[in-house]
Amino acid sequence: MHYDSMFRVKPGEKLRLKDIDPDNKGHHETQQDAIVEIEQNRKKMAQMQSLLYAEKKHSVLVVLQALDAAGKDGTVNHVLSVLNPQGAAAVGFKKPTPEELAHDFLWRVHSHTWL
Repeated sequence: MHYDSMFRVKPGEKLRLKDIDPDNKGHHETQQDAIVEIEQNRKKMAQMQSLLYAEKKHSVLVVLQALDAAGKDGTVNHVLSVLNPQGAAAVGFKKPTPEELAHDFLWRVHSHTWL
């Protein structure tokens, strides 16, 4: 199985976060081993954003879910920094309610879009 297919949700398919291993590192043993592939994928993301924007038919939703201090900000800054900000939007959640804090997941409905 290709690493990226583990995290891609096909149209009509249900996503079950419990089925995804958060410790999976793919075929890379270290961060240094992954750098070449990361940079290739960043370049591809920038190219694909232009195509998606021009076609105006599809969108991409990236969900980063993790506990505090897990590196979400660093991921956004590094990986998504190649995107044109005019064609991208980042949405942060407000402070979780006590009920939300009792769980290690967060999902909401906003304007008929799953976040």
